[in-house]
Amino acid sequence: MTKQIEQAFELAKQRYADIGVDVEQAIRQLDSIPVSMHCWQGDDVRGFENPQAR
Repeated sequence: MTKQIEQAFELAKQRYADIGVDVEQAIRQLDSIPVSMHCWQGDDVRGFENPQAR
């Protein structure tokens, strides 16, 4: 499966390169931007509004 993913990524990089996008440079740029991901699933299961919820 890993080999297929790598091949698909290489194909995607080539297709983006065909329209002038440097995928590796874009990934480096995105890697420098901090992102905060909030985990709201726990709220749905246990709830913050009712601390006694289980």
